[in-house]
Amino acid sequence: MKILMISLDKQIAQEGSRTALRMVLYGKKDELFILIPDYQSKPQFLLGDEERVHAEKIGGSNKFLQFINIYRRGKELIKKYGINFITTQDSFFTGLIGVLLKYGVLGILFKRFFKKSNNNKIKLEIQLHGDLYGSDYYRENDFFKYCLSRFNIKFADKIRVASHRNKETLIKKLKISKSNVRIKPVLINYDRFENYKLYKNIFRERYPGVHSKVFLWLGRMEPVKNLDFLVDVFKSVVEEKPDWLLVLVGEGSKKQELIEKVNRLNLDKNIVFESWTQDPAPYYKSADYVILPSLSEGYSLVAMEAAAAGTPIIMTDVGVANYELKPGPKVKIVPVGDKKGFIKAILEV
Repeated sequence: MKILMISLDKQIAQEGSRTALRMVLYGKKDELFILIPDYQSKPQFLLGDEERVHAEKIGGSNKFLQFINIYRRGKELIKKYGINFITTQDSFFTGLIGVLLKYGVLGILFKRFFKKSNNNKIKLEIQLHGDLYGSDYYRENDFFKYCLSRFNIKFADKIRVASHRNKETLIKKLKISKSNVRIKPVLINYDRFENYKLYKNIFRERYPGVHSKVFLWLGRMEPVKNLDFLVDVFKSVVEEKPDWLLVLVGEGSKKQELIEKVNRLNLDKNIVFESWTQDPAPYYKSADYVILPSLSEGYSLVAMEAAAAGTPIIMTDVGVANYELKPGPKVKIVPVGDKKGFIKAILEV
C-alpha cells in the first residue's frame, strides 16, 4: 500500500531520532510519503536504507501558507504515485488537510448533506493521539480544536487511536461505529528497554548529594502534562522526605515558568531540569520511580517504556492506565487532580 502521511512531528527529519526510526519500522510494511509543515522547506529525502519512506518539509511563512502548500503537494503526490490511503497525525490542522485531499470543498458539502462519499478510491484515516473526549480538558481549554476535531473525524473512513480507552470513549460518547475505530499502539522497541544494561546510574553521578529516592518525569512541558500540580505535590513530599529528588526531562512552553516556580519555592535542590533526550532508556533504569500527573493522555508512551524497563510508575487515570497498564506492585494509579492521593501514593513507596 502507498500511504500519504501528514505529520507535525519535525523529529522525523532528524536522522537517528526515535520518531525517524519508528517511521522506518512502519515503512517495512507500506511505502510512506510523509509531509511535514515547517517554516523552511526541505526537499524529499529518504529514511532508512530500503527507499520505502520518503519525507519532506513543506515550507510557509505562516500556518495558513503551510496549510495551502501541504494541500497542493499532497494532491501532486496522490496523482503521481497513485496513493490510495491518507493518514493524518492529528484531528485538527492535518486532519482538515486530509479531509480536503479526499473530498475537496464540494465533496465535503456533498458528504455533509447527502451522507455519501464522492471519493471511495482514497481511504482517509485520522489519528487521535489525545483523549479529547474522555474528559472536559480540551472542551474547556481549547474549544476551537475540540469542535474542529469533531468535524473532521465525521469524514474519516477510519479513526486510529493508540489505546483501548480512546476507542471506548469514541464509541460511547461520539457514537462512532466500533468497526471504524482501530487501535494501533505506538511502536516501542521493548527489547531496548527490557535488556538495557546500566553501568552507571546517571542521576547518582550527576547529582552526587544524598538522594535516597529519585523520581523521573519525562515528556513535553505543556499545560496538559499538569507539571504545576506535580511541583506542588513534590513540595509537600519533600517536607517529609527532604532527601528525595525529582528530575524533569524535556522541553516545552511551560519550562521557563516551571524553573522560576521551583526557584521561588526554594525547591531547586529537590527538583532539577534536564533537556530532552533521544535515548530515555538509561533515565528509566536510573530512576527509582517514573511519575506522570497528566490531565489527559491518548496513550502515554513514557508509561509503556517505563513499564518495559521495569521501573515502577505512579500515574493519573489517563491513557493506558487501567487498560494496558493495570494497578499492581509496579503501577499505582491516582484519580486526575487528586493532590492528596498523589502525595500519599508517592510517600508510600
